[in-house]
Amino acid sequence: MTMVAVPQRTLSALILGLCVASQTAAFMNPAVLRPGLRGPSQRAVHSFARVSTQVPVVSLKCSAEVPSWEEIGTLLPNAEPAPAPVLTLYRDTNAWCPFCERVWLALLAKGIPFDEKLVSLYNKPDWYIEMVPTGLVPAIKIHANDEVMWESNDILKRIEGKDFFADYPTLYPPSEKEKAEKMMDEVQANMISAVRTVYGAVNTTEELAAIAKEFEKDLDKMDAILGESKSPFFLDSGFSVVDCSYVPIFERLAVQLPSKVPIELRGNERWPHLNAWFDALENEVPAYQGRVQGDAYSWLATISMLPGQSGMSLTRENRTEAAQAEARELLRAQLATPPSAIDLAHRQQAVRALLANYQAVVKDAVSEAKTQTYLQRLESEHADEVDRALRRAAVALLDETTAEAKLQGATEVEGKAAQLVAARLCVPRDMGPLQAAALRSGLGSVAAAAAGSQLVQTAK
Repeated sequence: MTMVAVPQRTLSALILGLCVASQTAAFMNPAVLRPGLRGPSQRAVHSFARVSTQVPVVSLKCSAEVPSWEEIGTLLPNAEPAPAPVLTLYRDTNAWCPFCERVWLALLAKGIPFDEKLVSLYNKPDWYIEMVPTGLVPAIKIHANDEVMWESNDILKRIEGKDFFADYPTLYPPSEKEKAEKMMDEVQANMISAVRTVYGAVNTTEELAAIAKEFEKDLDKMDAILGESKSPFFLDSGFSVVDCSYVPIFERLAVQLPSKVPIELRGNERWPHLNAWFDALENEVPAYQGRVQGDAYSWLATISMLPGQSGMSLTRENRTEAAQAEARELLRAQLATPPSAIDLAHRQQAVRALLANYQAVVKDAVSEAKTQTYLQRLESEHADEVDRALRRAAVALLDETTAEAKLQGATEVEGKAAQLVAARLCVPRDMGPLQAAALRSGLGSVAAAAAGSQLVQTAK
């Protein structure tokens, strides 16, 4: 593995096409997804350290009418007061920029309360360019002194400062500071190797095979580094900024590599320590699985939008169609999952997001398709039925005692609407993977109840 320090700006130029090409329209405001917030009137402040675990169940009176959004709101637990934000995070609209993701994950893991503003990579506003001359994301603005900082590595070091962040746990342990800094210098070069393998253009299958073989050697070295640690993470002390920096690229590789080259990261005996790292992320870092982690459906369903994805492959005759077929099966499985099989807290979080964003979701379902054009949108006159389908899904997630009654009478259009929304839901753009699985489960209940509806196709 070539250990060369590469500035973020250099790597940004290499993967700019990846981030820009992925700018699908978000129909949910991810700022409302902190458990404990209710509705759009609450300030969007994120902090995993201050989440209520009380999730009482309240039932609606059973009636023939589908409950209103106000009535659905009564099923959610009361919100805790949001902590005052320490800073504002500026990140990309789609939550796919790897540099934004590493800072986003670090803030949540440290429990630093923050406001969030999303910046379109297609059309960055003038005020952002004025504030951040490079125009890069992410950036942060510290509220106490209006200090603005960009470049993800610099931000990760800044939020370890003793002035405003002394009360939060460190991800840059003093006992391993030198080791951490050395590893951070190596991250960028390793990301370039990964980007070249997954997204780079090649002319022949021989060239692609050679690149894949070299990348396997890089993975061998990465696995060996993890094997030397006393924890399942890169540092002996546990989860750190090093892990935050590797997460964005490796979670993509785990899903997208097999569709281009014969390299399976998960479950591969060749890289046991890398697999242990994945497992530890998902089981020991709530900030990751709770919000930042992407899901396999989203990475596969949008694969055709990313540079290099529809090109040469050593494993698929038609890479895009194969990825879409895999996505279709994953979507079917989530739609078929009964809400009762999903943790109530995750269901409540999904409904909270839906409650705050249902108008945007309805609009997306009945508007002309700008992305995922293979998904057939509904006509504008069906907006009310889309809204009703969403309310039925919310009740199915929250109120098992009346769900069956509230699902009765679901129309074919409602079923199609439920499946369209499930297919459009993108993780982590709209919500975390656990919440998305819950919402798709509720939408699947509506689809199953709708007479004559069929599962929406995620590809032509």
